[in-house]
Amino acid sequence: MPRARLPATGVRPHINLYGVRYTNHVLAMSAHLIGQHLLIYMNAVDLRSVRAFLADGMELGVLEAQGAWRVVPHNLKLRQQILGQSGARAATQR
Repeated sequence: MPRARLPATGVRPHINLYGVRYTNHVLAMSAHLIGQHLLIYMNAVDLRSVRAFLADGMELGVLEAQGAWRVVPHNLKLRQQILGQSGARAATQR
């Protein structure tokens, strides 16, 4: 279950889901949610956005994937393939 996170680097609260950062204005402004478990509903066909809820059922709204992941519709299998290839390239460049 994803948790709202705030790294020591000063980045606003977000969740990481399958290797991608997601946030929205509500979560970004909610430092009190850091460390709290969130329920995430996702469309298996299109991971550009997900819906987030607090444990008590209150909706935080739609969280959007950050970066290029927000632009092109993709499913989990495609994302894992792309991330796997980029990881393999990074390992061979060392």
